[in-house]
Amino acid sequence: MPPKIYYAIFLLQKPMEEKIHEIRPDCIFSDMYFPWTVDIAEEMKIPRIQSSYTYNSVLHNLKMYKPQEEELKLESNSQSGFLVLWLPDKIEFKLSQLTDDLRKAADDDKISFDS
Repeated sequence: MPPKIYYAIFLLQKPMEEKIHEIRPDCIFSDMYFPWTVDIAEEMKIPRIQSSYTYNSVLHNLKMYKPQEEELKLESNSQSGFLVLWLPDKIEFKLSQLTDDLRKAADDDKISFDS
């Protein structure tokens, strides 16, 4: 992850902690990029659930169903996007947002997260 994103997450910590104290949730649901949520959950004596479900679901979908292939076949520099299907919410990508291994030709089935 680029350093600017880590810095942005760092800048969010204080306002997020204040908001969490304000709304007094019964549980905190966060991922590995917000490690400070462990401390605030402990302080407030509430559970913290760590998850990377969305990331893993999208990655699995791109690998298994290859919704990007149709856009790849067009071989255009189009800024139009494609939808990642079969998820609970609308997630749209542009080819330029994908890593090189996911932008390879359709006949190349092995991608970097294959073992």
